Amino acid sequence: MMEAERQKLLVVEDLCKEYLSRQKKNGQHRTVKAVDHASFSVLRGETFGIVGESGCGKTTLGKCIVRLHEPTSGSMYFEKDGSMQDILKLSREDSFKMRQKLQIVFQDPYASLNPMRIDEDLRPKKENIYYHCKEFTPIYSDLIMERSEGKGADACYSGPGWTGHCAFIDPSPEFINVKDMDEYLEQKAGIVTLHPLTIAQNSLHGVFGQSGDVSWVPPKAATIGPFDVAHSRHRLESHALTTGGSFSSWQRMVSRLITHGPITPLVPGSMFQKIGATILLSEEIAQPIECMETVGY
Repeated sequence: MMEAERQKLLVVEDLCKEYLSRQKKNGQHRTVKAVDHASFSVLRGETFGIVGESGCGKTTLGKCIVRLHEPTSGSMYFEKDGSMQDILKLSREDSFKMRQKLQIVFQDPYASLNPMRIDEDLRPKKENIYYHCKEFTPIYSDLIMERSEGKGADACYSGPGWTGHCAFIDPSPEFINVKDMDEYLEQKAGIVTLHPLTIAQNSLHGVFGQSGDVSWVPPKAATIGPFDVAHSRHRLESHALTTGGSFSSWQRMVSRLITHGPITPLVPGSMFQKIGATILLSEEIAQPIECMETVGY
C-alpha cells in the first residue's frame, strides 16, 4: 500500500518548544530550543522511531504531543473516528480521553509497563537474555555468536564519549596493546580499565549525582569488545548529544576524530571508517568549533 493511501494517525508540523535559560546575556535570559521545528507523520501499521542521545529533546517532544508540556509553536493532529483532530484545541477533558489511545512510556519503562503483563509472544526469549556477570562476561562474545548461529548481533547502538569511545569500548590498556586495527577488531568482551576521561565523564551522569566526584565511579567495567561491534549486522552510531538542548557539546571534537581522523585504537569509534556504520550526526554537532567569547553565548 502506498504511503498516500495509508491512514495517518499522528501528524506533527513545525513543532517548537523553548525554555528561558537561567543564564543571562546583556541582562536578558537566553532562549534554549529543546525542540526545534520538528515535523513528521506516523501512519497506521507503521513503527516510527526518533533516535538521539540523552538531552537532544526526544522526551520533551513526546511530552508536548500528549500535552504534558505546552509547545511554544507548531501544530499537532491525532486521528479520531476517521478525521484529524487538533490536539492543541482539545479541552482538558478531551485531552484525557485522547491519552487513552495516545500514550507515553517514560525513560524508566518499568515504572510504566509491567513486563509480566506483556504478551508472551512479544517478549524477548529468556534464552536470549544474558546479563554481564562472573559467569557470562568472559564468554559474552561467544554467547552472542552462539545464539545468532555465527551471524553476530542483530544491531549495535553506540555513541562517543570524551575519549572517542564506541559505546563503552574505551581506549583502555586491555584493548590498545595491539599492532594495528585488524588485530584490535579481534578482541572480545571482558573486564577493562576505564580511561580517566571516561571516569570524569561518568561522574557527571545522573546515576552518580552529577557531582563530578570521580570517587563514585568504578575504575573498571564489563564491556562488549570490538569483535562484537565488527560482527554486528547493523551498526548505528549517534553524534547528537548536547547539554540540556543548548549549543554546548563535547562531542564536536570526538565526532570529527571518529569520522575524519586517523583510524586508530586510541579512538575506538574510528573503527567505523573501516567496518562501516550508519552515523547520525546532528547539525549542532556539525557546527564549526569557535571561541564562544567571540561568537556569543
